[in-house]
Amino acid sequence: ENLNYIEVVRTEAAKGFYVKKRVIVIDPGHGGHDPGAIANGLKEKDINLKIALKLKSFLEKDPRFKVYLTRESDVYIPLYDRTLIALEKKADLFVSIHTNASENPNLSGTYIYTLNLRGATSKLAKMVEERENKTVLNVVKVSANPNVNKIIADMAISYTMTEGLNFAKFAKIHISKNLKDIEFKKIESANFAVLKTPSIPSVLVEIAFITNKNDARLLADDHFLERFAQSLYLATVDYFFKYRNLVFNKGKKESWY
Repeated sequence: ENLNYIEVVRTEAAKGFYVKKRVIVIDPGHGGHDPGAIANGLKEKDINLKIALKLKSFLEKDPRFKVYLTRESDVYIPLYDRTLIALEKKADLFVSIHTNASENPNLSGTYIYTLNLRGATSKLAKMVEERENKTVLNVVKVSANPNVNKIIADMAISYTMTEGLNFAKFAKIHISKNLKDIEFKKIESANFAVLKTPSIPSVLVEIAFITNKNDARLLADDHFLERFAQSLYLATVDYFFKYRNLVFNKGKKESWY
């Protein structure tokens, strides 16, 4: 059923005329000498790349999108350079792919993180924030006047946070609908360096807990990874082409959290 829906989406896309392709930058977390979390016979860097390549494949089959990856092989890319790639490619959306990890093997499920400059909103978010952050992105300079720079930077980061959350809402819908074998736990926010992409909607997706045996079994399942990538693709389509329906549908209430 999901595959049929995807074919309908692609057919509709092919019929339309789009002046500007939406640029999507996918960021497979870690890589090279940085394996990320390691547990249950799995390495986070490998899973991240698999999902990213699958998502890239879905997006590239849709004529409305242009896709870039921050890495396409097992290499290390510094966090600062990952954000620069998104800025240089003039990305319309930045999606960083990760797997979660915890000393508590009972923790499980999918989380999506958006930027919050005040820091983590929960204990778990703070743990993830500390694990992922290695550097910070400098304030974008557009003027010789430092006051103007601060105003522009504040506006750009505010847009990043707001629109990142809006994309996360669509991702929650599709992951919850299409992946019954994993529980979507929460949309969280934290002060991630990799999400500091001024004026670019950005999210960090923690697919599942590599430290949880049941989640790890899913992360080792190629079919699960394929369906997860499908869900992110459909969320991307909805974010860009059904966004108005979400924003202006005031008669229908829905809980995102």
